[in-house]
Amino acid sequence: MKLVVSKIAKLQDSFFKLKPNGSHEASIFLDSDIVKKIDLEAGVKLVLKIDFDNIYKGLCFAYSFPKDLYKEKEIYNRDFKWFSEKSKLIEKLFNNSTTIDYSIETKLQSGNRFYLIKLKTKVGFNIRDLIIENYTKLLFKRDDDGNNWLFLDYSLESTEDTESIEDTDIDYSIQQKIFYGAPGTGKSYKVDGIVKELDEKYKERITFHPEFDYASFVGCYKPISEYNEDKREYEIQYKFVAQSFTKIYKRAWLDLDNHYYLVIEEINRGNCAEIFGDIFQLLDRGSNYTVSPSKELKEYLEGKDGFNNKNHKGIINGLKLPPNISILATMNTSDQSLFPMDSAFKRRWDWEYIPINYDEKNADGKDNISHNYKVKLSDDKTFKWIDFIKNVNSRIEANKNLGMDKCIGNYFIKPKKTEISLDEFVNKAIFYLWSDVFKDEEDNSIFNIKDKENVTYGNFFPINDKASKLIELILEELEVKVTEKSEE
Repeated sequence: MKLVVSKIAKLQDSFFKLKPNGSHEASIFLDSDIVKKIDLEAGVKLVLKIDFDNIYKGLCFAYSFPKDLYKEKEIYNRDFKWFSEKSKLIEKLFNNSTTIDYSIETKLQSGNRFYLIKLKTKVGFNIRDLIIENYTKLLFKRDDDGNNWLFLDYSLESTEDTESIEDTDIDYSIQQKIFYGAPGTGKSYKVDGIVKELDEKYKERITFHPEFDYASFVGCYKPISEYNEDKREYEIQYKFVAQSFTKIYKRAWLDLDNHYYLVIEEINRGNCAEIFGDIFQLLDRGSNYTVSPSKELKEYLEGKDGFNNKNHKGIINGLKLPPNISILATMNTSDQSLFPMDSAFKRRWDWEYIPINYDEKNADGKDNISHNYKVKLSDDKTFKWIDFIKNVNSRIEANKNLGMDKCIGNYFIKPKKTEISLDEFVNKAIFYLWSDVFKDEEDNSIFNIKDKENVTYGNFFPINDKASKLIELILEELEVKVTEKSEE
């Protein structure tokens, strides 16, 4: 997405004025230069995409603005009741969507004066109600598909300058994406395809888990053993030890000519609110917001181990993600996360679902390697792994208590070649299906085997003696063909 042009809101554009006045405007004025850059035509309905997070942030800014604001000659009361009513209006407008189309009309008056009019929607929302004179900037952007976007940007520093910007130093080819799907679908493989050829200095890779916290992600003071030349002995010193986020943050800022990646595996297994802490706001990419770092992090980044410069872009006005860093994450939808992600966190990511593939070819035209996997029941009997996961997943999806999140992906088991041993199948597939999927399901369970009562995971042991027979009964129930050696 590229910034096409921007405009500081003036008195005639703004609902909130800085001084008492007698204006009754209900439109937004655009000069001829802006009109030309965004290809507007008078009398033509203009559709601009708007973002929920951005609009809601505008409401919060207007509500918390520290100065008196006026509507005509009276101070406008921005109390909590006003905030609550506007908040409900915004939620009604977006109706659980993250982005919507905002349709307005255009009008050309004498002197080539161009206006955006009829800004109020059917539900009563008017974007102009969030605009503050000289403190709100309108950003007109365009994405790769040619869609026009309108964003509101805010600053507590007033400016009188109207600016037209054709581009910014932000590279919108960066990604901030979560790859999600059932276990074994190849989410990490997808990420590997993006970063595997990179030199290690261009990437940091971590895995979230329940014990992972802010200190593990950003850094903290730790005791470090350092050699004292004068005393000729090692001493314990307490130093700020940077972790993955701070390391990649520093390296990316110091090398803006190269693309850097932070990879987070199993992001939903950690407490994202605790791990990201205040830097959660940095995920709102493309905005001008910064986050004030802790005293310890600030001193580290300003010091010799960081930027060695108090006036560096990455610290002078607070923390702000550099324009050359992508954040990629994976999420296993079958995991029952101890710390569910809230909607505000989710909205700051792009999402890509990695589906299970039962065909011989992948979407990119390459061979689906798992299509050739076979499970060895005995020296004489095998069955196709792809047939098994297809049929057992159909059973799982049909169960309202389970759904597709509990399905088994193509690479849930990854044999060294193409043959899955009986031990692997029992210890991985059967164990997962018993403990995480069907254990508490009385109906439609694959472990409800005809003429067998109370089949449990323990009944598959010893594997060499018992597993093969029970698995054949399960395969018969699932209508998965067992192939004997003579048939191959």
